Amino acid sequence: PIIESVSAKTYYVIVASFQTETQLNKYLANADLSTLKNMGVVKNNERVRVYADKTNNRSDAEAYIDFLRENGKYKDAWLFIGR
Repeated sequence: PIIESVSAKTYYVIVASFQTETQLNKYLANADLSTLKNMGVVKNNERVRVYADKTNNRSDAEAYIDFLRENGKYKDAWLFIGR
């Protein structure tokens, strides 16, 4: 995926965060694309983050986080708010 800049007032459901693009590429090589159909990568400062989805609605983002956490593989999913 293309690394994009953070968009204001966007809610990102983050499933992974890295300091380098090398770490990111290793993660992406093994990513489960069947689960993460809307996956993308966003860069903020010195971090690159993999998101499972992004939305303009906080409730939708939080509901999706709950769904991913139940999956078990993404139990550490968290909400990143673009500002």
